[in-house]
Amino acid sequence: MKTAEQYILHTKKGRAMKKILLAIVMAAGICLLFSGAVPAQSREDKQGAPVMKDARERPGDGASLTEQQKAAVKSILSKYTASSVTADDAKAIHRAFRDAGLKGGPGLNEAVTSAGFNSDKLRDLDPPPNMKGGPGKAE
Repeated sequence: MKTAEQYILHTKKGRAMKKILLAIVMAAGICLLFSGAVPAQSREDKQGAPVMKDARERPGDGASLTEQQKAAVKSILSKYTASSVTADDAKAIHRAFRDAGLKGGPGLNEAVTSAGFNSDKLRDLDPPPNMKGGPGKAE
């Protein structure tokens, strides 16, 4: 038979173990919540191009694009003619890219080029904010 001291010790350990297990489960849940592992609802941007379903599909460095992102680029650019893109078109294209969650980089440049457009021309027609008005100057 257990003494009162053994029972109390056992009970305190049991409670401590329950608290530790609860803390681990809560920490794991928070990690999953903020990792982007839970897919968002499927939706389309204003131009009808697919938007990313999962935050993990969006490479931070823009090095490569998923097939879904490449399809979004193709869908956005299909509304324009490569040989007659204007500054307003370039602004609209860049806005659509942002709305679709696409970030600039080699992957996006490659997708734009494979769609028959010149990414340098688009950038010249609508430079990034930090390049407008000259190098390093914001408008």
